[in-house]
Amino acid sequence: MNRSETQMIRIDLIDVKERLRQIDMDYAALLASSMKEIGQLQPVEVRPTKGGRFELVAGAHRLEGAKVNEWSEILAVVRKSSDMEAEIRQIDENLIRHDLNPLDRATFLARRQEIYIQLNPQAAGRKASATARWHATADLSFASNAAAKMGVSDRDVRRSIARFTKIAPDVRKKIAGTWIAFKGSELDALARCGPQEQRKVVKLMLQEVLPAKSVKAARHAMHEGPDLLEDVDAEQLARLQGAWRKGGAKARAQFLDWLAMGADPALLGWIKRAEG
Repeated sequence: MNRSETQMIRIDLIDVKERLRQIDMDYAALLASSMKEIGQLQPVEVRPTKGGRFELVAGAHRLEGAKVNEWSEILAVVRKSSDMEAEIRQIDENLIRHDLNPLDRATFLARRQEIYIQLNPQAAGRKASATARWHATADLSFASNAAAKMGVSDRDVRRSIARFTKIAPDVRKKIAGTWIAFKGSELDALARCGPQEQRKVVKLMLQEVLPAKSVKAARHAMHEGPDLLEDVDAEQLARLQGAWRKGGAKARAQFLDWLAMGADPALLGWIKRAEG
C-alpha cells in the first residue's frame, strides 16, 4: 500500500475511538441528506490497523451520515500514521471548523499542544519557564505553528489554551454544551477565578430561576448578597423554582413587592440584580 491512497472502504471495517468532540446527530442527519442527494464530496480519512481493519482519523460526521443512509461503503483516504500523528490530524480538522465553540476550541488546542511537545521535545526542552517555552524557536513554537494553521495570532492561541488550563476540569464538564461555552469573554472571566469560586459562579449562571447573566454579575451576587447555593434544601428549592416558573409577569412583580416589605435588603438586592 502507498503512503496515502483513496479507495472505497467497507463501513463495518472502520473503528471509531473515543473523540474529544461528540457527534452532533442533527448535523450528521443534515450531511446524510446532502450525501444522499449529491453524493460524498469529501472522503473521510482512516489509517490501517491489524486484521485488515481501519481506524477513523477524520470525518466522523461524514461517516455517521453514511451510516444514517445505510451505505455499506464510504470513500476514504487511507494513510499510514502513528497514534499521535492520527490524533493531531483529527484535531486539526476540527480546529478549522467555523462552528467550533470557544470551549471546544480550547480543549482541542490544549490537547494539540500536549501532542506537539511530545513530537517536538526541542520546543520545551531548553528553557524552564512556560512563557519561554512558547518562544523556543520560530519553527518549533507551538503557538506559532497552531496560529499559522488556523489563521489567527499567537496571542489568540495562548488565550484559548488558558481557558482550558485555568478552568477546573469539573467546571469545564459542567459548562460544556451550555451558553457559557459559546462566550469567549465569559470563559476568560471564569478562568480568572479560583476553582471554588468557579463552581459557585457557574451554579449561579446555570440555575433555572433568575440565573446570573455573566461571571461579573454572579461574583457580585456572591459577595454582595447571601450565598443561596449552599446548605439549601433541594426539595424546597425545587418547589420555589416551580412556583416562579408558573407565575406570570404581574405575579412575579407582586412577589418582588412583597419581598420589599419584609425581606432582608441583601436578599432583595440579589434577586433584583439577577432579574435585571
